[in-house]
Amino acid sequence: MSNVKVAIVALVCLGIGVGAGFGINSSTTVVESDLIPAPATDVGGLSGTIDVGILLPLTGQQSTHGTENTAAAMLAIEDFNEHLETVGADWRMRGVSEDTATSPVVALEKLGALNSRGIQLIIGPETSAEIRTIKGYADSNGMLMFSPSSTAPSLAIPNDSVFRMISDDSKQGPAISSIIGQADKTVLIPVWRGDAWGDGVHETSSVSFAENGGITDEGIRYNPETVEFSATMSLLDEKVTNYTEEYGADNVAVLLIAFSEALQIMQSASYYDSLDDVKWYGTSANSKEYKIIEDPVAREFATNVEFTTIQIIATHNEIYERVNTELSAQFGGKEPNGYAFTSYDAAWVLGSAMLQTGTDDVETLKRAIPEVAERNFGSIGPTRLNEAGDLAGTDYDLWAIYDGQWVNGGQYFRATDTLQLNPDYAS
Repeated sequence: MSNVKVAIVALVCLGIGVGAGFGINSSTTVVESDLIPAPATDVGGLSGTIDVGILLPLTGQQSTHGTENTAAAMLAIEDFNEHLETVGADWRMRGVSEDTATSPVVALEKLGALNSRGIQLIIGPETSAEIRTIKGYADSNGMLMFSPSSTAPSLAIPNDSVFRMISDDSKQGPAISSIIGQADKTVLIPVWRGDAWGDGVHETSSVSFAENGGITDEGIRYNPETVEFSATMSLLDEKVTNYTEEYGADNVAVLLIAFSEALQIMQSASYYDSLDDVKWYGTSANSKEYKIIEDPVAREFATNVEFTTIQIIATHNEIYERVNTELSAQFGGKEPNGYAFTSYDAAWVLGSAMLQTGTDDVETLKRAIPEVAERNFGSIGPTRLNEAGDLAGTDYDLWAIYDGQWVNGGQYFRATDTLQLNPDYAS
């Protein structure tokens, strides 16, 4: 155990308040609740190894994020096991990774495989489309899923089998539209993948932009299975050309709501002169997607359009810094995406609920997790969940591609609808 972890866990177990407890703060492990005891040691009932499924994409469209998120969840389990040792618990967590290939069909197959092995506690899946497909199976088989990255508003359902360590897109969509509006853009042209997630972001961002006085084009919805985008970009070229002739290129923005197919979209877009005359925005699904800047054609295009994305903001506390350092070292110096931190915190909250209740019974944990999350302080800061079991509050970091690299462009604060740009980005 590192010196940093020893110091933090020691303070937690002594009940000494720390500004950033390592996954569980002092109130989580020491202060009692009327509903759930929060002891500094295991309440008993668990022993041996408790398997937790890590159901995330190691291949497919979201493999860049999925690989980082899997590593983060495994790191959380390693760190939590050291905490269990410190408090004298007789059990340990073990992560069992299954690759969904970013496919709802494969995700259902892998969920069934985990269930057949008696594994009912799941970190994942990555996407809302996967959750929509497998949720019925999880509900009927008494399973619990804790997604670090699904954001579709249609899945914000109270008292179901799904928790999400991230806010739904009823928050992200308006945040994106406000950021675009504050950049003095008059026209928004959305291009989005036609699935549960893409439709949700499109609806909330487009409606919000229009409500704030902007002009929202009907946009272009594409099949998620599409691999060749020349026809889509030809249609986008027509739209952008018409709007720039009427309003000027500086007043037109493209909102790309995509997974890693953003790479192929930008490659196709590079053939059209009009498409790099306007600014492009993206969502958290593309924040720090390194495939874009590793491809010379996409990198040049993304730089020209100042491709700007948002992701969940973290408080840059001691936990965040450790996770960031550990994962950056694993991935060749590349900073992990924002979902890596929510993956880490989801595993800690799940482990903490087991520690406090002394059981891995799904129904007991479903009742315990909101209270545990309320008191937890993780790599993203407070992890309080709302009535639907999703992260209650979220502000956003801006990440943009400048000079071929991902750079932090500033922060957006939802409560005040304010945008604070970093000086280099603002210039």
